[in-house]
Amino acid sequence: TTPATTTTPPRKVVHACGCDCSWLLHSTDDCRKDMCADRCRLANGIRGATFCENSRAWEPNRNMHPRNVVVGGVVKCDCQWMASNYGLGDNCVGGCAPHDCASQCREVNPLGTCLAPEAVAPA
Repeated sequence: TTPATTTTPPRKVVHACGCDCSWLLHSTDDCRKDMCADRCRLANGIRGATFCENSRAWEPNRNMHPRNVVVGGVVKCDCQWMASNYGLGDNCVGGCAPHDCASQCREVNPLGTCLAPEAVAPA
């Protein structure tokens, strides 16, 4: 189990795939659970349980058993790297273009660490 921490805004923000993470510099984290909020936290090293100002808690999704991208019965992209670091192997920063394997792995694992567009995260 990862120890709980309070969110400390980074001094220099890293933007995640498809997300502007500037809010981390200026906002109080409300622990909302959506694709960009999750990706921004992960891209900026916030990986453990986080308690926010409103007394809510946020914890990243872990992807312990990722699915591979399979096309025509052949593995096009091996997504098993996502299971590294106890299911937090994806930092949501690289491989952002649709043709990149990281992006395709996120699509076939929509509820994984970085979520995917239009994925509904568990409450």
